[in-house]
Amino acid sequence: MTEKSNLIIKIIKVIDDYKVVINKGSLDGIKYGQSFLIYKEDEELFDPDTKESLGFLEIVKGKGKIVHLQPKISTIESTSKKIIKTNRGIMFGGTVVTEEDLPFDNVEVNDLVKPI
Repeated sequence: MTEKSNLIIKIIKVIDDYKVVINKGSLDGIKYGQSFLIYKEDEELFDPDTKESLGFLEIVKGKGKIVHLQPKISTIESTSKKIIKTNRGIMFGGTVVTEEDLPFDNVEVNDLVKPI
């Protein structure tokens, strides 16, 4: 991403539980397929001894990648997966491993986004 990427990236539209739109696009250096973390900034935390600020707690709402890119906006689709292991027994092929797509966790307009 370019120098413009120092700007805050936010969710501007929730399409559904699996897709969101952000306020940055190709003009901001966003690339097709690029991965992002979606989060909400929570309370500021402080060191109990020094009272120094340790920063704000990030509540992760999901991970995703750019699936549609426009000059000033981009669409991110969830890439989070849940691994499911099913023991079908030796006669039926043993353990079967499948993946299930997971939605973003209660993502909202104005949630924050950063590249990962």
